[in-house]
Amino acid sequence: QMTTVFVVALSMTSLANTFVFSNMTSLVIIVSKSLMGLPVLMLEASGSMIGIAGGIICSRDSSSGPSDDGGNEHPQAMLGNLIALSASFGTALYLSIARDLRSKCDLYVFMFGIFFIASFFVLAYMVIANEPVTFDRDPYSGLFGWM
Repeated sequence: QMTTVFVVALSMTSLANTFVFSNMTSLVIIVSKSLMGLPVLMLEASGSMIGIAGGIICSRDSSSGPSDDGGNEHPQAMLGNLIALSASFGTALYLSIARDLRSKCDLYVFMFGIFFIASFFVLAYMVIANEPVTFDRDPYSGLFGWM
């Protein structure tokens, strides 16, 4: 999920913004802990504030300059930043669920479920992006090309 969202966000905003926003998982976890009323340590809170301030600075930096063709890319850059940030929310959700679920099932069953779900995210991206997808063993476009 994170890699697919990273690629989509990268097509809309800069590499630096995509990297920063898609790796804010720890900040998302700390903010969600505080919103749920769970205790947050002072160093966690101060680190989160610094990280959030850095994210805001990166977001504003990408939309301040003109694009190569003289137009304003602000809506597309902000959308790319939000899409990259959604990768952090997805990863935080994954970590929260995996922490509880992993102790209740076998490792192979857990990993099969993770990769099974991830394959549907990649398939959905391929369909939305109009990538060639076939139901055969073609090594370039086939769903079973890995066989």
